Amino acid sequence: MSPINRTDPDFAFSPKPAIEPGGQYPPPTPPPTPGPPDPLANLGPLEALVGDWKGMGLNSIWRPHFPTSQSDRFLELNLTSETLAFTAINGEIPNRGLLQPDIIMFGITYLQQIAEQGSGAGLHIEPGVWAVVPQTTQPAEPPSVVRMASIPHGTVILAQGTASVANGPPSIRHNNIIPFPIGGTPPPNSDFGSAEGVFRELNLATETEFRKTTAGVTQAMVKNPNTLLRQALAGKTVKSTTTLDISSTRRSPAAAPRTPRFCRPGTRMQRSCRRRFGSRRSRIRLEDQTRCSCSTHKP
Repeated sequence: MSPINRTDPDFAFSPKPAIEPGGQYPPPTPPPTPGPPDPLANLGPLEALVGDWKGMGLNSIWRPHFPTSQSDRFLELNLTSETLAFTAINGEIPNRGLLQPDIIMFGITYLQQIAEQGSGAGLHIEPGVWAVVPQTTQPAEPPSVVRMASIPHGTVILAQGTASVANGPPSIRHNNIIPFPIGGTPPPNSDFGSAEGVFRELNLATETEFRKTTAGVTQAMVKNPNTLLRQALAGKTVKSTTTLDISSTRRSPAAAPRTPRFCRPGTRMQRSCRRRFGSRRSRIRLEDQTRCSCSTHKP
């Protein structure tokens, strides 16, 4: 697999019109020497990702099985070859605000490709964007990182969180692939022995038509898929680890403003907005000349 540069070299964001004075958190770092800004200068914790990465991995997935012998589960285990290509986005990414003043973000595009070792059969492809988001006041949130991913199964992911750096290697914990009900509690690693009695696919020594295993997959990998990561780090000296801790779980902001409600021109709500706020455009503005947004109306 060959990495693909997904953005044109001369592509660069340029806010038109310019970001309002005082509405930038923080201002971009000026280049140290005259000339175009370094696209890596403002990426913060994402800077080390830029480039092309190749390696091997393990794919483990429980999926439905609907051939002649139907089953509600089928365990697929593949050793994989993976390519990740990260490309810096040139220029500032402007994000206009109303309650929150305009902010500037910086980011990178990525393309992930995963194929089965040996056969080369494609298993996964994922284009997306990582971005660094500055501190905001509405809502009151610290600087953050965000991942926007698109997977060709009708799935789009938006996950946001924080970045941290620590000395030394990462802490890679033991994990397992024991199935559990949706919304249930993941079983502890100590349950693996008893789980093999229910999910016979977990034991590679047990013949079953409801499992596919490629060459090189071991029982140790099935019991703890993170074994592969630990093996990859064995004998290496890791000076520091950058952790991007993100989640797609929705939560209430630290200081959430009232949610704006949109109203159409000429409606009672819009006339009420105009009577109460007049030309106080910090509280109400016309958008596309077809609707107004009032920060005082509750949904």
